[in-house]
Amino acid sequence: MDAVRYDAKRSAALLAAEHDVTASGGSSSISAAIDEYGMDNVIYLSNDISCHAGSQNSSQDGWGSWYAWNPGSARAEHGWIFIDEGY
Repeated sequence: MDAVRYDAKRSAALLAAEHDVTASGGSSSISAAIDEYGMDNVIYLSNDISCHAGSQNSSQDGWGSWYAWNPGSARAEHGWIFIDEGY
């Protein structure tokens, strides 16, 4: 892991867009998390990752991870519940 970034404006925009897309009947783990934990308790983190396996180095910028804040949950680690990841 090379970097982890949190941008409140970007996180809020991505959350709103994800929730809006599913309003017409679709579904997603992020939208379900918003419904369960509330918009203010779900965040998007952007990660930069380098892999040094084999003979070639590989890096990915902007890999996203979604988490929900729920410190009372048995599923939570340090208060955060992993929801999903990807681009």
